[in-house]
Amino acid sequence: MLRKVLGWLLLGVLSACTQPEGGCESNAQCLLGATCEQRICSFSAEAPPETCQPACASYEACSARARQCEARYSGLTLSPEDGTLLGGGERVIEARLEVASGFNAVYPETLVFTVAAEDGSAAVELTGVEREGGVYTVRWTPPSDGSFRVTVAYPEAGGPSQAALLTVDTTGPVFTVTVPAPEVGSADGGTTFTDPDVAYASAWKRDQILPVQIRTDEPHLDSSQLRVSLKGTDGAATTPVEVVPFTTDCDARFCGTARLKLWEPTFNTFRGSMPIVVQGRDTVGNEGSSNPAEPKVAVTRWKWVFDAQGTIRTTPAIGQSGFVYLGMSTGPSGRVFGLKADGRKSWETSLGAVEGGIAVGANNAGAELVYVGARTSSGASLYALRGNDGSTLKKCPETGGGVFGTGTLIGGIGVGALGASSIETAVTIYNGTDSSAGDPSNIVSVDSSGACYSSGVTSGDAIGSVVQDGPVAIRGKDLFYPSSGDTGAKLASYVYGAATPSANWPVGLSYIPRSLALVGTNVFASTASTDSIRGGVLRIPQSGGESNVTPVYPAGTALDARVYGLAVGGNDELFFGTQAVSSLTFTRVPPEGLSKSETSTVNVRASPVVGTRAVYSASTGGVVDARAKDSLSLIWQLAPGVGTVNSSPTLDCSRDASGAAIPGAPGVLYVPAGGKLHAFVVDGAGLDSSAKWPKYQHDARNTGNPDTVIPPCP
Repeated sequence: MLRKVLGWLLLGVLSACTQPEGGCESNAQCLLGATCEQRICSFSAEAPPETCQPACASYEACSARARQCEARYSGLTLSPEDGTLLGGGERVIEARLEVASGFNAVYPETLVFTVAAEDGSAAVELTGVEREGGVYTVRWTPPSDGSFRVTVAYPEAGGPSQAALLTVDTTGPVFTVTVPAPEVGSADGGTTFTDPDVAYASAWKRDQILPVQIRTDEPHLDSSQLRVSLKGTDGAATTPVEVVPFTTDCDARFCGTARLKLWEPTFNTFRGSMPIVVQGRDTVGNEGSSNPAEPKVAVTRWKWVFDAQGTIRTTPAIGQSGFVYLGMSTGPSGRVFGLKADGRKSWETSLGAVEGGIAVGANNAGAELVYVGARTSSGASLYALRGNDGSTLKKCPETGGGVFGTGTLIGGIGVGALGASSIETAVTIYNGTDSSAGDPSNIVSVDSSGACYSSGVTSGDAIGSVVQDGPVAIRGKDLFYPSSGDTGAKLASYVYGAATPSANWPVGLSYIPRSLALVGTNVFASTASTDSIRGGVLRIPQSGGESNVTPVYPAGTALDARVYGLAVGGNDELFFGTQAVSSLTFTRVPPEGLSKSETSTVNVRASPVVGTRAVYSASTGGVVDARAKDSLSLIWQLAPGVGTVNSSPTLDCSRDASGAAIPGAPGVLYVPAGGKLHAFVVDGAGLDSSAKWPKYQHDARNTGNPDTVIPPCP
């Protein structure tokens, strides 16, 4: 026995004394029972207990150099680490034992994992620990939101341990949505901006940008993922926009503003609500929700209404900077108004009853002329007004009587490059009272230089007094207008400056022509009888000839449907309202002649307007419809009507306070009804610039000239 003890002592001495100088390179350099670890000779835990006295614990190792027990593990790391935020669901807790340099990698079969809530609840041990080498994992599902202390420890007391305080958040953020009140302009100079429907008196307008505010007290919000969108009447949401944070007057952990374009969602109604969709989450992926669950914003297409305090019998004309020129009449008196694009009156001028037409010349260095035909009890005159202030550049004639006598300027106004110098000239038709008494009908004009012209006798081709809008169309120097002279209903044509009709003109028609469109080499005329439900749409070559008159609608020679105003789209399709004996319809006739009609409950006599997305119409009672251009299906309708419609609607781009067109914004439909001009927001960006004759008198300026370019809205 003594010999054995001496042997172990000798082994220990040799181990301590024969450590190679500079460290070991292999086990062969160490004494029996020791191994070379990290260039140090050391004994494993299985070394004889006499190696270190007292014997080392299982989490220790006997140092071959120092002959004492030292910590076998240099560290115990825990993941997730202290301070980590966790979401809901099952989580993997991982612990890693790191062996100190110089010692063998000896790992226990398991570690002890416990979890205790910070509210003082008892700790719970986690089971099902798995090991791979020195890495231990266990799965844990947090029972609730809150703070939890996770501890991992060596299974023998005194061994290494580590703890981490974890915050669990399984609840998504809640967003409060605030829809601010819109800035509704106060009534000013005859213009009001409030929707007359009480439920939408404080609604946002379809062409506005809504600065919706988003607030939340979520402490872990991932603001980079916060987005807001609008949902249309079809249930589809628009492309989400970012939320820009703000701190001034912020009463929550986070405040931000999202700017939503109210014209982007599908909105197949005149008035309605758009749900606001908030998309957001916290930093651990919990999805957010809004409070209430689906906040909404009330939206209307009603933009403004201007009260002219009279009867509007002419279609408004729109200048190239968005200025709206409007004429009205009260008996033999009347006025012309210049309205800014926002509906506010800029000026008004008293002239006389404006019943025949109003048109705008080309914009020349920011200036444009407004051409107006007006009559008083003493005579009729054609005016050229300055668009900026309504002052008169020229009145033709200067006084009542004279060249025109006491008749009525009742024709619409066509604008073209006419006269000897081919400068801008406005033309209308003067209906004389008595040709034999020196008061004949005339083609009269005024040009942009302020010169007046008269063609003399027009062979009794007076414009029809019952013709709605009384159009005068121009192509080159050829003039076309509907007439109801001594020989009945007909379509007249003159070369500008001539006192006699062009060859093969006038063309006699069965019923009074009400509206014209010049398309290609043809004239399309809508006709309607005054004493029976008769009429239709005819096509006449611009070269004339009664034998060349072709019925377009109804097909054949029946002509048993009244048609008043018409428009022509980009694919040469005709749009118009019809009145038959037992039905009212809105009709589309494509070039191939296969008409498409939709039954209507209202009588549409005014010329429709072809926009970029839809075709718009106003009934005699002021019901406004928007229809799909191909199928004629109803998109939205404003009913009941806004008043008696005596002239056709028109359409323009959406514009800012300076009159500049707003890129991407929807258009504005102007509907005159009774003595008021209404502005409604539509979905397209204005007139269809590819259309051949998209509205009364062709374009927003009412030139009646197919060569006038219709600029697209930006």
